[in-house]
Amino acid sequence: MGILNIDTHAASANAASVRAHENALRLTRDALQIAERIDSRRASVATIDIGLKAARRPRRRSFQSAKRNRLTRDLFGHGQSLGPHVYRSLRTLRANSRHMARNNDWFIKFLRMCRINVVGPEGMTYEAQAKTPRGKPDDKLNDLVEQHWQLWGYPENASANGRLSWHDIQLKWITTLARDGEVMFRKVPAANPYGFALKQIDVAWLDETYSETRPNGNRVIMSVEIDDNDRHVGYWLTPPADAYFGGMRPAVQRRTFVSAEDIYFDFIPFDQNCGDETVTRGVPWAHAAMLKLWTIGEFEYAAVVAARIGASKMGFYQDRQGDPLSMSKEELERNAEGKGPTSDDDDDDGELELLDHVEPGIITDIGNKEFKTADWKYPSDLVKPFLSFMLHSVTASLGPEYYTFASDLTEVNFSAGRLGWQNENDHWSILQSPFKYRYRAVNVDWLKSSMLSNAFPLEPRDIIRLSTPQITAREKDYYDPLKDVQADVMECDNGLNNQIDILAKKGRNFWKNLEKLKTIKEAAKAAGVVFVGGKPTSGSAPENQPQDPKDPNGDSAASGG
Repeated sequence: MGILNIDTHAASANAASVRAHENALRLTRDALQIAERIDSRRASVATIDIGLKAARRPRRRSFQSAKRNRLTRDLFGHGQSLGPHVYRSLRTLRANSRHMARNNDWFIKFLRMCRINVVGPEGMTYEAQAKTPRGKPDDKLNDLVEQHWQLWGYPENASANGRLSWHDIQLKWITTLARDGEVMFRKVPAANPYGFALKQIDVAWLDETYSETRPNGNRVIMSVEIDDNDRHVGYWLTPPADAYFGGMRPAVQRRTFVSAEDIYFDFIPFDQNCGDETVTRGVPWAHAAMLKLWTIGEFEYAAVVAARIGASKMGFYQDRQGDPLSMSKEELERNAEGKGPTSDDDDDDGELELLDHVEPGIITDIGNKEFKTADWKYPSDLVKPFLSFMLHSVTASLGPEYYTFASDLTEVNFSAGRLGWQNENDHWSILQSPFKYRYRAVNVDWLKSSMLSNAFPLEPRDIIRLSTPQITAREKDYYDPLKDVQADVMECDNGLNNQIDILAKKGRNFWKNLEKLKTIKEAAKAAGVVFVGGKPTSGSAPENQPQDPKDPNGDSAASGG
């Protein structure tokens, strides 16, 4: 019994020891889990705190122009597409641009520069390029077409109203395109030998508020109907409100559809439109510079008025503090009745005549006793620097160089002038490029109409041969003629260039130039004139005549100098 009791007590003690050990392990495990939870929470709090601090710091790696703050509050636009902006602003922009074309000197000059540099005094020239089946120029057909194209270009044929020549239409085309941002002409079956004429339609007939989806799936965006490929299908013409002026009612009094095949509608699809293919309308070219141009015009007008007043008004007579003791009894009575000082120029009602004009050297009596001078400080030396500063930003938007637009050569040397001259020529050449394509389209439509009208012998296959004419823009003069010509000659002599490309760069045709040279030499030979040293002289060329190295052409000897 004693041994049994001892074993029982020992087993109980061992079991209690095991349980105590297990409890200690469980407590340790729980403590570790609690510690891990505390550490994770501390880590989360630290992460949140770091994130908040990072959010408070400025993001130096993001786009600075995309940050919205008090300095960039006016920068942010709305929407990615340009269509809604054109929809809301086009009518107002066009009206403002037309107003400036009538009243703003600088914008008038810009439009004149567009006419001079894009079209030129003679307009773009046309040369037929039809070839025979053997690949040689078909001179007979080309000369015939060029002759009739020139005849069609007269005012009685080219325009529907019989007042504009083809050159006038070109000038009107580029002027309207620059002023309104878009231009529209309609093909008209005319009563002329060619059955073809052009009539300008005001782009205000394209209602900017008319947009819908047609039953055939085409979309109409601001009165321009396009298909799924954004190709222009037609135009919906709506008489504008000002078409009813003077009690006159337009011939078309409701919205009318005109097929794109009968309309020439152009606007520059780059720059202000930023390549947005969904935009169906163009905006005026001066849209970004318009506000500054108008501000410049108003500033100039105010400066001229101030200068005129400064040159006309010398001073005033002023009442000395309005002291009643210094006034006569008659003046006191007139003042009590609300009448001014006595004057021979008073109106019949006794009131003082108000100053409504100024004259040179005049001194106005506005009271009595004391004379006050007036210094208007005009003309001011600050006018020109301010105008120069403003016109620099204006020309950056419009395209021409500042010194040509402002006629200011004070800051231009020869090298800088050459660089700016080249950049400006490239600018005008870019604007000429779409105009050349429109010129070709008009010519091809004229050929088709001429064939149907039997204006001159023409077959359908001839139209295909004549569909790739050479349209040459206005001639561009050399910046430094002597050195530039010498450089062209050296390039030709060393095989780096050719006369065809050089003449094309100047707006001339190589083959036409050869014909002119041939004609000149034949005429000179028939007249007995021989060219010596590049100059025509009478008789034969002198032989074995000694030449002065300083005067190789013998100009001094010929003149007796």
